[in-house]
Amino acid sequence: IESIYNQAIDAGFEGIMIKDTEDAYMPGKRKWVKHKPPTIDLDVVITGARYGSGKRADVFGSFDIAVKGGDDFISVGSIGTGFSDTDLYKLTQTLRKIIDSHEGGQYDVLPRIVLEVKADLVSRNDDGGYGLRFPRCKRIRDDKPVSDINTIDDVIRLCI
Repeated sequence: IESIYNQAIDAGFEGIMIKDTEDAYMPGKRKWVKHKPPTIDLDVVITGARYGSGKRADVFGSFDIAVKGGDDFISVGSIGTGFSDTDLYKLTQTLRKIIDSHEGGQYDVLPRIVLEVKADLVSRNDDGGYGLRFPRCKRIRDDKPVSDINTIDDVIRLCI
């Protein structure tokens, strides 16, 4: 199971489904078990934003996120899920006031807004960068300063 599971994760899937080979398929009645990695929680900062599409066309719908790396911030990917419509409206209003630069549809913002995110795992790309797999926002951390977010060392310890 672990070998197949690792192959699925390496192929970009979030986990595998396990079922008894003797069980017949019956729509709506599943005796299957989902096997996925334990989730991780990190506090990150928003460093960029892009407007959404469809019903999110008037608000920022996805956000670049980063962790501390010495005196700088190191990207760990982007996030667009886990936000309510109210969250997106409030974030857009706040982030519009702290835009540092923009080019095309990408808005770089000053690192001021902390998010608590949940992800399935941390991966490393061919360039040596780290990224969160299947990240989603748990909450906006108005109570936490940017100085207290997670570090790249925290992320490295979680990397597969």
